[in-house]
Amino acid sequence: MASADQNPKAALDWAKQHSFPWPTIMMKKIDKAGLTKYKSGFVPHYVLVDKDGKKLAQGKANCLRKAAELTSE
Repeated sequence: MASADQNPKAALDWAKQHSFPWPTIMMKKIDKAGLTKYKSGFVPHYVLVDKDGKKLAQGKANCLRKAAELTSE
């Protein structure tokens, strides 16, 4: 998850509260993480990518469904 939150602790707390099974990346590190092409002007914007940067799902429901599918395997 790339977070647009300016406060890293708040972003991590929010992700933990929602039990997201993926890492949280702060927006200022999105380029270094190789996720620049997935940036959006809309918040929230959900895109699930694999370790190689391939898009697996887009949209909150689709991303959560795909993440659940992948973590149950």
